[in-house]
Amino acid sequence: MTVKDYTEGKQMSSRLSEREIVEYLRKNPEFFNHHPELLVDLKIPHDTGGAVSLIERQISVLRDDNRQLRQRIRDLVEIARENDALMGRLHELSLNLIRAKAVDTFFLILADHLKRDFAADLVAIKVFANNGTEGTRREFISPKADGLALFDSILARKKPVCGRFNQAQLAFLFDEVSEQVGSAAVVPLVYKDSIGMFAVASHDKERFRAGMSTLFLSYLGEIGGAVLHRLRSL
Repeated sequence: MTVKDYTEGKQMSSRLSEREIVEYLRKNPEFFNHHPELLVDLKIPHDTGGAVSLIERQISVLRDDNRQLRQRIRDLVEIARENDALMGRLHELSLNLIRAKAVDTFFLILADHLKRDFAADLVAIKVFANNGTEGTRREFISPKADGLALFDSILARKKPVCGRFNQAQLAFLFDEVSEQVGSAAVVPLVYKDSIGMFAVASHDKERFRAGMSTLFLSYLGEIGGAVLHRLRSL
C-alpha cells in the first residue's frame, strides 16, 4: 500500500456519514443554538426550483401552517354557527310539538317544520297503529305492514340513519314520488322502544350523507316520540 492510498483511506474513514450526522443532530437539538450562523449558510431545495436558507424555509413552513390553522378556525366557527342555528330551529319545533293538542296537529307541525327548517324536499311519517283505533290518517300503519321489515335494524337500534336507501325502502316511505329522492334520513320515533319513524328526503344526493352527524335528528326522534305517546294517551 502506498502512502497516497493510506492517506486517502484515512480521510474517507474520518468522514461522517449522513446517518451519523442525522443521529447527532437528533441527539443534540440545541446544536444550532450554539452555531446560529450555520442557519443562514444551510440551503434547502424549494418547490420553485431554487434554494432558500433554513430560516427562510422554516418561515415559509410556519406561514403555511398558520394559513391552514386560520382556515381550520374559520371552518369551526362556521360549523358552530350552523349548529347554533339548527339548535334554535330544533328548540322551536320542540316547543310547537309540545303545544300540540292532538295527534293530527302533531303530524302537521312535524311535516311543516321538517320541510321549512331542515331543507327537506319530501317528508314521510309512519307510526304504528294501535289495533286499528287510530283513525284513517295515512301516517298510521300496521306493525306488521309489508315492507316494514326493511327497517328492522334501524328501528331496533333506535338511531337515525342517513344516506342512500334502496328502492324498496324508498317506495315504502314515499310511494309514487320515491324516484325523486336523491338522499334521505330515516329517524325512529322513540318512546322506550321505536313506535314509528319519520323520513326526510332531498333531491340532492349529497344533502343527507352516510356518516354525517345525526345528533339533532336523534334528539328530534326522542322528543317526537315522547310527545306522540302523550297525545295518543289522551
